[in-house]
This record gives sequence, C-alpha cells and structure tokens, in this order.
Amino acid sequence: MFLTGCQVTLRTEVVAKQNGSGEVIQMIGFDAEALKRAGNPREAVRADDLVAAGWVIDPEYVEGDMTWLRIRHSFANVEEANKILAQLSGPDGPYKDLQLKKSDSFFTNTVQFRGILDTTAGLSAFTDKALTDALGGDASGGLIAAAETATGKKVSEMVEMNLFVDVSGEERTFNVPLFEPQQSEVKVTSTHSKLPQIFEFLLLTFLVVATAVVIGTRVRQQRMKSRRLMRPSMRR
Repeated sequence: MFLTGCQVTLRTEVVAKQNGSGEVIQMIGFDAEALKRAGNPREAVRADDLVAAGWVIDPEYVEGDMTWLRIRHSFANVEEANKILAQLSGPDGPYKDLQLKKSDSFFTNTVQFRGILDTTAGLSAFTDKALTDALGGDASGGLIAAAETATGKKVSEMVEMNLFVDVSGEERTFNVPLFEPQQSEVKVTSTHSKLPQIFEFLLLTFLVVATAVVIGTRVRQQRMKSRRLMRPSMRR
C-alpha cells in the first residue's frame, strides 16, 4: 500500500493527561495520487486484528490535500498505555522502548514519555523476518523497485513518518525520514506543581475546622445560657 502512490504519511500521536490517562492514535494519510492507486483506505488497510484488540477505526476524512484514516485506542493509566504502545511496533520495528511513566512527590506530579525512533532499516522495519524470507529476501516483494521506476522517486521521498507527543500540554513533533542512518531519541516531560492543590486542601481544612469551632462555641454558649435561665426556677 505504501508504495503504490506518490505520497503517504504515517503519523503516530500519543496524548497523555497528567493523571496518566489518554489515547494512542495511528494515522495514515494519502495524497490524491496515492488515494487513486490505493482505493478505499479502509479496504487498503487490513485492521481486523486491531479491532479485535480494542482499537477503533474512525471514518476517513479529508484535511488539505490529504485523505486520512485514523485508528485509535484510549488508555486509563500508564500500565494500559504501555501495553498499547507495545502494539505499535515489533522488536525490529521503527518504535523501540516506547514508555509512559508517572511519578509523584509531595510537591510535584511528573508524567514522561520516552523511547527510540529507528528507521535505519527503511520499510523492512514494517514487516517481519518470516514475510521477508517468504518473499525471497525482499520484504516488499519487488514493489519498492517497481514503484521507484514508475514514479521516478526514491521510496524515502514517497513515505513520510512523524510522531506527535502531547504530555499534559507539553507538545513535540518528531519527523524522521526513512533510512535515517541513526536512531532518534524521543523524550517529552511534563511536571506540575501540587502547591495549588495543597493550598486548596489546607484552606478547605481551615474552613472546616473554623466552622466546627464556631458551631461548637455557639452550642456551648447556648447551653450556658439555658443553665442560667434554669437556676432561678430551681431555687423556687
């Protein structure tokens, strides 16, 4: 599918909130020529196994000159996030050691996303050894050479890959071309102060205690007043 058109964009988005919940989104974009050659994106992408694993496939939509197919999976905490992130790539794939971490101290809350982007193997990173062996050592089955001949472009010019990370408002986009000679480190950290929450808690505690003291004082005063009023009647 990647090799039948002029321009295909692979975009992965990881959006995490400060409490560790969020969503992983995998997107595939086709320009007009790629869409004409590939046909219906939902039919071009075989994702039955993803649906069975809990991923949701949204209807394709147009943005600018690209038609996008979006596949997403939400998570409630960092443990779920890391299980989903592990599904994005095999051990030899372009994503390595993707991990979301959350740590708390008395004054701060920190959420961090980190990992490695590795496109040194080119498109072969998107397949596996069994398929490569079955195709005689060429993971594309000869499609790369055919596509480059038909378009006059290198496959690295036809396929764009990027990773967008949003950790509680801290946003970064990592653009990595195919056949990048070195791995790229990905790291995004968001640290929030707990002081406003601590102050709010202390203020609320003070108000509760102060209210209890006021009510207790009034109750004691009312009891003392009642006793003073009862003393003359008792003397009689």
